This record gives sequence, C-alpha cells and structure tokens, in this order.
Amino acid sequence: MGLLEHYDVRLSPLIMPAPSPVQPREFFSGIWTGEGEVRFLGPARWFRRPETFRYQTQVHWITESHSQFIDVFEFERGRRLEIPFVSEVVGARRLHVTSPDMPGGADILLSEQGYTYSPYVLLVRFGPFQVRLHCTDVNVVESDGVIHDRAEMKWLGLHIATLTMRIRVDRSDWNWQPLSTTTMFACWAEILGFPTQETVARLRHFQFG
Repeated sequence: MGLLEHYDVRLSPLIMPAPSPVQPREFFSGIWTGEGEVRFLGPARWFRRPETFRYQTQVHWITESHSQFIDVFEFERGRRLEIPFVSEVVGARRLHVTSPDMPGGADILLSEQGYTYSPYVLLVRFGPFQVRLHCTDVNVVESDGVIHDRAEMKWLGLHIATLTMRIRVDRSDWNWQPLSTTTMFACWAEILGFPTQETVARLRHFQFG
C-alpha cells in the first residue's frame, strides 16, 4: 500500500487567486458583467427617475501594453449605450484610456484595493442635446473579486447624477491549459519550418495575443 493510500490523502484542485489591479494585463482581462443604477440628483431628479441597467464588456489585448474594449450599457427602458475605449499601460501602476466619448481621455491609477480614474469629461446625449459631464470614478475590489464602481457626475458645476455598479469578472478563458502532444508537435513543426497540410489546418484553430 502506498503512502498516499495509507493516509487516504485527497488532493484538492488548484485554485488560482484573482489577479490584483497592479497586474493590469491579467486583471483587465476576460468578460466583465454587472448590474447598476443611475440615480439623478438636484433639479435633474424632477425629470428623471432612477434607472437600472445591465453592463458588459470584454477586454482584448492587442499588444503587451495596449488593449481595446467596448463598454455596453443596456437600460431598463430599452436604450443601449456603447462606449469604445483604447487603453495603454503607461506606468507601473497607471493606465491611460481614450475614447471618442471621453475628450482628453483619463488616467487609471492602480492599487491592490482597486483603481481610480482621474477626473474626466464624458459626452452624453439627452434627447437631441449632447452635454459634457465632469466625472470622478472610484472602483473597489472586494476579497471575492467583485468590483464596486461609483461614479459622480456634474454638469455646469451641479452634481446631477450618481452611477453605482457591481461587476463580476469571468477569466476562465485565461486559465492555463497544457497542450496535447499532438498540438505541441504541430506547433514545433511549424516553428522549425516543416509545415504539413494537417499542421497548417490545426494551427488555424488557434488565436494568439
């Protein structure tokens, strides 16, 4: 009887901890989904009641330092808002994001507890009008990986709205999986310059980066 059988040892599957925001390429990855609410304040609350929404985005890294994503908001009244972004790693704990809807862009300051946007301007359309909202945005990451986002919005110096959101991240596609022997052989055959029809067909199923 082996040692493990004698002590009836059962090995638990390896669970990798969620990455920290200070690991931007690993943290800002996968599929992000959530629910939130926009609550209007001051005179704006006389015209607009609070509105809930669903949120989704998926981050695509183009290079080691550049990524792109589209924030999608689907509001309970049927309106759909899509905001495209491009992000760049510009420091050990800093990203810079740009968007056609965010003139001048914004920096994202990273910490182990979450990340904070520098004050930014967001172009938002209300009916036939487009207004410039001045925003602050703080995101706190809980121990279970859930992100709590709170954005404050001002127009002409008046605090008109608060957005709160709870976000979950699915990074399952980023889990490392060992290659099969056949796939490994196909990769090395291609690298060494001996492609076959089968090798080429097999490699076409892979997407890198």
